[in-house]
Amino acid sequence: MKMISFSLANRDERRLGVVLDNATGTMVAEIAPLQRLFFTGAERERMLPEHLDMIGFLAMGEEAQQSVALLLDHLQADPTNASREQGEFIRPLSAVRVRPPIAKPGKIICIGLNYRDHCAEQNKPIPSSPLIFAKYANTIIGPGDPIITPPLTQALDYETELAVVIGKAGKGISEADALNYVGGYMIMNDVTARDFQRQDGQFVRAKTQDSFAPCGPWLTTTDEIADAQNLSVDGWVNGEPRQHSNTMQMVFGVAYLISYISAGISLEVGDIIITGTPGGVGEHMNPPRYLKPGDLVRMEIGGLGRLENPVS
Repeated sequence: MKMISFSLANRDERRLGVVLDNATGTMVAEIAPLQRLFFTGAERERMLPEHLDMIGFLAMGEEAQQSVALLLDHLQADPTNASREQGEFIRPLSAVRVRPPIAKPGKIICIGLNYRDHCAEQNKPIPSSPLIFAKYANTIIGPGDPIITPPLTQALDYETELAVVIGKAGKGISEADALNYVGGYMIMNDVTARDFQRQDGQFVRAKTQDSFAPCGPWLTTTDEIADAQNLSVDGWVNGEPRQHSNTMQMVFGVAYLISYISAGISLEVGDIIITGTPGGVGEHMNPPRYLKPGDLVRMEIGGLGRLENPVS
């Protein structure tokens, strides 16, 4: 299922929904009020809390997913009743403001040089172990929100990345068991000020400016992703193709990364691991082609939807 965090026009209150694809287009079903309408008798014990956010949803594990699955069954079985609620609790995606799936993650753990084609475009050797750094929660923005150009950078760049959202806390996780700790997947743009990166010799300032982690458009649960190591990865700037790859190009796969990181870092529900970018970033074009105000960045990863953000 595709779980979405959204708000209504002129309101900041975040609501939890599930994305529906039907003949009328992509819709957002608001979970809490629809459960009140459709669940009766013993089913009411399975209703999710009224003000549940995405991290709370993940923390509830299979119980929460089963409740949403039951709601989807009701909507499918009783389309007439469901259609009566359309416009109030089932809205077109275009009628809501889509928010970041995870608004305040405890940790954003990033992996550098994790695609073979990205190593090749830099003439760098494939690393023998994961290169780990971090972003902070201030970087998080949602689909459609502007990427803000810091006043001191002249080299703003994009990176299309598969983001893994932790759904179960753990430490010392084995590679064989690692995917059981994944709550879902989404797209993240690891925006980077390349001149800061060169000047500082490390990643903190270059990666952690406000708005430097657009993510979304929703959280796709693991039941919809058969193989995270075989997903197309594409990025465009102003409609021009820039990145085109596949997660099979990763040097270190999702399961290995979770095991490697959790050997010494406790992973909590809602933590995000972004797994590196493929080739095609602006920095390594000849000549380099950086983002500028007015640009539109679009990213797609197979099965996870589309993430678009303007640059301001």
